[in-house]
Amino acid sequence: MVFGSPEWNKAAAEDIRVHITSVVQLPGKALTWEDNLDRISDEEREVIAKAGVTGQLRVVLAQTRGSGSREVRIVIILSAPLKENARVPVPENGSYIYLQDGGALKPLLTNSVPSALTLEMYQEKTNTVFFMDYPRDRVRSGGAIFFWDENGKFHQI
Repeated sequence: MVFGSPEWNKAAAEDIRVHITSVVQLPGKALTWEDNLDRISDEEREVIAKAGVTGQLRVVLAQTRGSGSREVRIVIILSAPLKENARVPVPENGSYIYLQDGGALKPLLTNSVPSALTLEMYQEKTNTVFFMDYPRDRVRSGGAIFFWDENGKFHQI
């Protein structure tokens, strides 16, 4: 996003803060949760269960970016490192849930129209990182959201 561009100005008008929750999907026959951070809402849990997701889902990181007056949520569920970069829209309201399908992210829940903001994710050697331009605060936020060992297995920090 280029400073001062029409895209930048539209995104700068967004009055939202983005809550990002990282969830690792570990093997398992049934759906179980480990959410010590208590970051997955009841609605999000219900959508994930109804979609037939299985395995142990462990919330590994939760963080908020931006200074807007209303919170929107993005839940990212990965079972392995990404095989391709992802650019996913941020919701105007409510939650979006993205689930790894193969090496790519697919939407599982999009209960709102997209905002002008985009969350970008890239795979580095041992971590999955995100970046998000947030023109309202004139910043580009980012950081690691998942950590993997050299064999692609989840690594808890």
